[in-house]
Amino acid sequence: MLIKGADWLVEGAGNLARRFGVSPLFIGLTVVAFGTSAPELAVSLSASFNRLGEIALSNVVGSNIANVGLIIGISAIILPLSVESSTVRKEIPFALLISAAVFTMIAFKGNPALSIREGVILLLFFAIFFEYLYSMAKSQKEQLKNEEKNQQSIEIKIGKNIFLTTLGIVLVVIGGKLVVNSASFIASFIGMSDAMIGLTIVAVGTSLPELVTSVTASLKKEMGIAIGNVVGSNIFNLLLVLGLASIANPVNITMNTYWIDLLVMLIFMCILMIFSTTKMKITRVEGSLLLLGYLMYIVFAVIRG
Repeated sequence: MLIKGADWLVEGAGNLARRFGVSPLFIGLTVVAFGTSAPELAVSLSASFNRLGEIALSNVVGSNIANVGLIIGISAIILPLSVESSTVRKEIPFALLISAAVFTMIAFKGNPALSIREGVILLLFFAIFFEYLYSMAKSQKEQLKNEEKNQQSIEIKIGKNIFLTTLGIVLVVIGGKLVVNSASFIASFIGMSDAMIGLTIVAVGTSLPELVTSVTASLKKEMGIAIGNVVGSNIFNLLLVLGLASIANPVNITMNTYWIDLLVMLIFMCILMIFSTTKMKITRVEGSLLLLGYLMYIVFAVIRG
């Protein structure tokens, strides 16, 4: 279900990008990123409403770490990922800035928590990001409006591509939810803490849509979707998911080592920024290093308990 859903999602999203005169990167940053972030949104909101702030936060932090270390790592190993210049100049630095902001909001407070006020601030930043995406779409359409395209043949397929994209998102989200439920039950059965379940099992599980989508996009050589999906998802997770979760119920944190995971998230974003600037490509070697770093983090997290 996950794999087939991702295949349809990438195919439909890529065709829609070409039909509407925007780049696959834009589609990856918006439609695909929002669709694949749906599990994180559902899990974190549910955790927040049930006053499980540690799961709400650890799910977002763990997912963002997995998005870079696991997903970009595997995707780059399969096929080196070309990175558009705008991604290096704008989207990745913005994601890095937001990661640093969330780290600062939490790590340097006497009582670590995300209040309603901070949730509103995160949502305001999301509104700024949304405005940037709107401007990006207008700019790309202006650049491409004079190009000769076979509109008729694509127009016939637009309904099909919207259907494929929507169905792909639904299948990917449902498939990911089934995996998360099963894994969480097993983890609880063997005695893992709520925070550790959020950082590992739930985080990886809710990142499965991003994983299968980016890997499928990499195999189809849709690099814009592969990169945009991860970067967009990380931004959505920190601003929209964590913002709404904080407003729904202030996210209180009792785990003493929470700052370590926030720091790891920040370090992975810094590494992604550095790797993206080397020849505007994330190579197989760099992908291997990201994956190795992620596996080391998981081992450390499990040992830490």
